[in-house]
Amino acid sequence: MIVAHERDVKRLKLEGDSLKNVHKKVLISPQEGWEGHVMRVFDLDVAPHYLHLNGKRDPSFRWNRSVGHK
Repeated sequence: MIVAHERDVKRLKLEGDSLKNVHKKVLISPQEGWEGHVMRVFDLDVAPHYLHLNGKRDPSFRWNRSVGHK
């Protein structure tokens, strides 16, 4: 089984109408010898602000920059 650090795994940018600044890393999968399981990490880049479904900004939302990393 291959073991690597998360920072060394290639990031893949995900594309789609509802996806903005989303990247995926597949840390381990059947390809690396873990049959029946997949472990993924999703990176979400900082967004300018959070919008509710009604399109208005939520003033109580605060992005925690320590969570998002590259």
